[in-house]
Amino acid sequence: MSLPASILRCDNAAMMRQSVVSLRHANILAQPTYRHMISGLRVLEETGEAAVMRTNHLVYDTARVQTLLAYPI
Repeated sequence: MSLPASILRCDNAAMMRQSVVSLRHANILAQPTYRHMISGLRVLEETGEAAVMRTNHLVYDTARVQTLLAYPI
């Protein structure tokens, strides 16, 4: 079985013990899937072929089933 090796930096035995215990009890988490929503497009300036616009932008993580986590930008 060829598994990737982990490299841990531990300054003392307590850090090593804590790292091993954490690895043994690690949770397997779902890979995050981010959704981007853009709304409320407003044109502020328009000159020739260029325009200055403003929008509302929301990014949220769809992997969180019970709690929606939104990232303000």
